[in-house]
Amino acid sequence: MADAKTATSLPSFNEVISTTWNGYTKHQAVIWKIVAPYVGLSALQGLLLVLYPSPMIGMIVGIALMVVTIWVSIVLTRLMHQITMKGKADATAAQANIGEVLWPYIAVSIIVGIMVMLGLIVFIIPGIMLALMYFGTTYATIIDKKGVSEAMQFSVKITKGRKWQLFTLLFTLMVVVGLIYLITLGVVGFVLGMIGGLASAEWAAGLAIVGQSILDGILIPISAGIGVMIYAHLKKLAK
Repeated sequence: MADAKTATSLPSFNEVISTTWNGYTKHQAVIWKIVAPYVGLSALQGLLLVLYPSPMIGMIVGIALMVVTIWVSIVLTRLMHQITMKGKADATAAQANIGEVLWPYIAVSIIVGIMVMLGLIVFIIPGIMLALMYFGTTYATIIDKKGVSEAMQFSVKITKGRKWQLFTLLFTLMVVVGLIYLITLGVVGFVLGMIGGLASAEWAAGLAIVGQSILDGILIPISAGIGVMIYAHLKKLAK
């Protein structure tokens, strides 16, 4: 558990990884109750795409997955904030009053996403700067229940003067966690693909997709924990 109350700088790479991973392993039963619907629908979508391709069914499952993804994102953000910053996991509290933060969360996600994308298209550096500047917007809407404009302004405030430190920490985490994920995905995909290949090429691809969905069920809460932990420290440093 990290203590943002005594923070004088952003947490170190080791602190972020150890706190998030220890929190995940300690509370994984609660976490998986939240992430399981996403994993199940994601795996189902992949299997249907490979084994029983149907535009109509695919569209229905895709819409359901999009709705579940939004719900999981909000609940997991709250849950991982509890776990990494308070050392507890209250799934009931994490799922309470989602309607209060739903539309601000969706709105800032779209607005910031478009801004960052345009910045990357125009030139890579502006996109990166915008991503860092508005790093805290979604967390501000979900955790602190701020409106769209307030969340964006707050994110600018807490990241001011700390963008380079934030960039180096996030980049290092992205590279290390990403490599671990890709290596694990390759091994799991190969094994499940070999097993599925005993039946058909379609089953080989389908089981590989199932394996990826299960790994995503681990990556998503870990990523959420990393984000909320950094956000909490940025808030403290901005005071």
